Amino acid sequence: MKSLSGIGLVIILFFLPSVAFSYTGRIIFTGYLYQSPCMHSISSNSVIFSCQQGKNKTIRKISLSSGNGYLPMGLGTSKVKWINREHSLGVLEIAYR
Repeated sequence: MKSLSGIGLVIILFFLPSVAFSYTGRIIFTGYLYQSPCMHSISSNSVIFSCQQGKNKTIRKISLSSGNGYLPMGLGTSKVKWINREHSLGVLEIAYR
């Protein structure tokens, strides 16, 4: 009976440090937040970018099969990175200048 209670004590002591200590951290972001000059909408085979610069508004449709494209008014580029072979899951990366 004593060995059984000793095992219980060992189990309690094993889990005690994880309960007693909390892990904290800090993430620091630097830079500026800007409103995106372009809005986008995604369909099954294309991305439509609507970009505004001052009073000028331009719309451009980019095919997802090409993968890469330029945003209207030279505001940046877009790139599609496919995650799977079927090209049904991907990441649209937009880089503004």
